Amino acid sequence: MPIALKVLVVEDSLEDAELIVRELRRMDFTPQWARVETELDFLRALANPLDLVISDYSMPQFNGLRAAQLLREHSPDIPFILVSGTVGEESAVEAMKHGATDYVLKDRIGRLGNAVKRALEEKQVRDERRQLEQQLSLQATALETTANGIVITDATGTILWVNPAFTHCTGYAASEAVGQNPRILKSGKHDDAFYHEFWQTLRSGQPWRGEFINRRKDGSLYHDEHTIT
Repeated sequence: MPIALKVLVVEDSLEDAELIVRELRRMDFTPQWARVETELDFLRALANPLDLVISDYSMPQFNGLRAAQLLREHSPDIPFILVSGTVGEESAVEAMKHGATDYVLKDRIGRLGNAVKRALEEKQVRDERRQLEQQLSLQATALETTANGIVITDATGTILWVNPAFTHCTGYAASEAVGQNPRILKSGKHDDAFYHEFWQTLRSGQPWRGEFINRRKDGSLYHDEHTIT
């Protein structure tokens, strides 16, 4: 299935720009494209939604290095591919330093489609990673700010993390609780049958819900409703 693509072509030659577009179509892209050849027109074009920028290396009024730099300043997530008939290895390295994703020689234009696919796949991975990081940040904020005490342990019961509400309720700072076992809260008010039912429920894969009588750091007792999974 053809892949729709919004492309900005930075090229002073209309013939070369059309060559680029034909190559994209050959590789099953459906480009919606525009061509610019000056810095001012390039900056104006960046106001529009874009999936990709493809730029010549050297033009009479503009150049690919400057285009890559401006793109990184304005829209750093958009892939930038340099296409040139003259770029050498040193120039290619310099282009990468300025933010280019890849480069293709005009006499090897057949590489363009694969370079574009790779650049778009890398962008997708970055976007997915960013979304995951945002989700994790949101979840962490929710855990940190909830009014209920939350304790996370490993499979052996060693405390890995507690939220501020736990500290407020028990008197144990996170630095004091992490690495310990929830037994630090044990009050001695529950018999063996209570703990047998508790562990039997958890080991069966079911959540346990009930009330503990726990002991704070200062020795005082408190009743606490728990949901443990």
